[in-house]
Amino acid sequence: MGGDDAPGAVPVVEEQSVKEVLVYLASEDFGRQPLEVRGDYLRRVKEAEHIRREYSEGKLNELSIEQRKRLGRNMADVQGAEWDKRINRYFALPEKGRAAYIDEMIDAKQRKEATAHGKPRTSEPDRKPDEDDKKHGKGSLVDIIRKDIETSDPAERARRMEFKRAFLERMRERGIATP
Repeated sequence: MGGDDAPGAVPVVEEQSVKEVLVYLASEDFGRQPLEVRGDYLRRVKEAEHIRREYSEGKLNELSIEQRKRLGRNMADVQGAEWDKRINRYFALPEKGRAAYIDEMIDAKQRKEATAHGKPRTSEPDRKPDEDDKKHGKGSLVDIIRKDIETSDPAERARRMEFKRAFLERMRERGIATP
């Protein structure tokens, strides 16, 4: 790789506006950062009070379509790595400890939703993909599943499905509506 391909310095979240954060998250430079660096940056974004106060979905509309597509790709890598860590931890636990681990995740999810929305959601809103999704590169659920099947390891896919089944089952046991 040439010197032009090396990622630049990571900006200081506390010194950035919401728009600057979104532009950086959607940048090729962010995408070239090591996965651990991207994860750390995202954690700092989530913890930044001024970002939480100022962020709204409308800010995404200020990005170009190409920036939104790159943002989606950049975020998918980081979020995928975070889920892989959770799934690996789940399977590393003895059977008896797994329900408690899932309970911790459910509780954290509900706290996050309560902070963001004023109260935990009881279920996901009904939403169908629209033309805007297609324009912005989200694709249909069938396309996403097909791509996952074509590009992922079958053993890893089975682990993800087993984890998801256990997670949803635990939510039902606790009386929480599942998506």
